[in-house]
Parts: sequence; structure tokens; C-alpha cells
Amino acid sequence: MLTLGAASSGFPLDPCGGNLVSNLNRSSDNDRSNALFIEKLAYMTADEDLFIAQLRSREEAYGDDYPYACNPENTPGHYNSNSFAMGLLKVVGLPNPQTPFRAPPAYIQSVYPGLLTPLPASAFQ
Repeated sequence: MLTLGAASSGFPLDPCGGNLVSNLNRSSDNDRSNALFIEKLAYMTADEDLFIAQLRSREEAYGDDYPYACNPENTPGHYNSNSFAMGLLKVVGLPNPQTPFRAPPAYIQSVYPGLLTPLPASAFQ
């Protein structure tokens, strides 16, 4: 199993500050016991290897240089791990997960902060 994720460079001293830093196989990403939902995205299975290669390439291109905030919607120009995941999905053309987007935006923002604030595509160039 391979996971792509990101977190604050300030953790644990300043968990809501620093830069958003990406990493492969972070222990917190591999621990499914804390997951709010697990969902297979809607794409053709035949395209899976291509998407994996694109995701890894774009993750490697990310410069770990965007500012981190726990609640990016309240701190313009800042991002978090959900922002990273959503930006990465968008830049490779994968669809949004269905589960969280069934809820109203205010609920999404309170339960999944950063989901509505994806990193821009330029972050992955």
C-alpha cells in the first residue's frame, strides 16, 4: 500500500503553522482507524496505473512551500492536508470523493476543513 499525504512542518510544537509538507506513507495516513470515510473514487480500473504514476509525479513536484493552517477557509492563502489531497486529485483529473460533498458547504467546512480550499494546480508543477 502507498499513501500520499501532507501535514504541517510545525508539528508538534506549532501544529497549525509552518508549511504544508508532503510525504509518502505517513503513519497517520496508513492508520485507517481514524478515517472518517473510505471511498473508492469513480474512474476506470484500466486507468489506475496511469493515475498512480501521475499522482506520484505531481506529489514529487510539490515544493513543500505553501503556508499551513488548520482551517484554510478562515486563513486565505493557507492550506492543509485536505487541501493537498483535493488539489492533487484535481490536477490529475480524478473526481471528487462523493461522500463529503453530499453535505452542505458549512458542514463540509466544519468537519473536513480544507476540502473546499484545494491547493492550486500551480503548486504541483
